[in-house]
Amino acid sequence: MTQKTESEILFEQYCDQLDIDCAPISRADTKTPDYELVFGAQLVVAELKQLDLNDEDSSLFEQARVRCSASAWPNSANRVRRKIQKAGRQLKARSKGLTPALVIIYDNGTSGGVDGTDIKTAMYGEERVVVSLSPGEAPDVTPLHAGGNRRLTENCNTTISAVGVLYRLTTELSISLFHNHFATNPIDPNWFRHARLRHFALSSDFYDWTEI
Repeated sequence: MTQKTESEILFEQYCDQLDIDCAPISRADTKTPDYELVFGAQLVVAELKQLDLNDEDSSLFEQARVRCSASAWPNSANRVRRKIQKAGRQLKARSKGLTPALVIIYDNGTSGGVDGTDIKTAMYGEERVVVSLSPGEAPDVTPLHAGGNRRLTENCNTTISAVGVLYRLTTELSISLFHNHFATNPIDPNWFRHARLRHFALSSDFYDWTEI
């Protein structure tokens, strides 16, 4: 019997605590997602991805110990980006373009951690502004907007309805769910609302998340 990962144990605890119908999917086919969930009356498939401590983390921890100071953090967005890309293929096979699909990220003790900015960068690309210079005039700077290295576009990974972050706040497990505005099958936040399940979408007024 395959031993459960830390993320699987905690995710199942979370679903049990919030009375979310959560059924693990057989591991016989490794290309399928991990779970089928029910939000209200709506079936949702979910792929759970765990970020573990790696050699880069260990090196940074050692540098910080030797120097007795903080060191540069690794790029967590790059790790999340790779997880999203892999999960997208798995979710597409299961959802068949008909069922809403989630990627849930759990940080199992990496040095960088994962936050909303990492998720936004992984989903929609590096943040950019464009500066235009004209002689004798003040620089013209565009608003912050999505740049390169994006994993979710109008034509790519549209199966993914949202990317969530599972985390522990004090003693309680919570999920922040970041909705994909390119999703073929979006998730309606009203399907399931709870103080420990927060929904976010990109604001129409500025390039950042807003709670919905």
